[in-house]
Amino acid sequence: MNICWYLINTHSYQGKKMHFGYIIPKPKTPDNDHEYLEVLAKNIFRMGFNWIVVEERWPEIRKAFDEFRVEKVAGYTESDVMRLLDDKRMIRHRKKIEAIISNATLVRAIANQFGSFKEYLKSFRDEPYHRRRDRIALSFRNLGKTGAFCFLYTINEEVPKWEERLSEL
Repeated sequence: MNICWYLINTHSYQGKKMHFGYIIPKPKTPDNDHEYLEVLAKNIFRMGFNWIVVEERWPEIRKAFDEFRVEKVAGYTESDVMRLLDDKRMIRHRKKIEAIISNATLVRAIANQFGSFKEYLKSFRDEPYHRRRDRIALSFRNLGKTGAFCFLYTINEEVPKWEERLSEL
């Protein structure tokens, strides 16, 4: 099984399989562009942060980000950034918040060009993994190669096993 973190110790947290505090998400193909943005945002918040905290705060983060409705988030202004930074329910990290807003704008543009984010992904599905990963990592703010791997894994795209992808970094 592919996992986002290759670690040895396993235990459960609220019924979810965990490895040293990193919740391993079950891969699921999103149903719409809002869900793709949400998975992207969750991976951005997880990078360099305690995944348990992200998981526990996620319902409130979803509310604060208007359920990740692409059009709504893409239209956020500086006043929305300040609102999110002042919201105690949030993980108040300006660069991550601004990246999610920027990425919502890109998801909207991609959906306009390809019909949906899912169709965009299909347009380069036949490319080797490292090219698909790099395209995602370079296109979306605050994601990087590991974040792109986790994003692709989480949305049920084909990715190599964790150990195999390490040789491609």
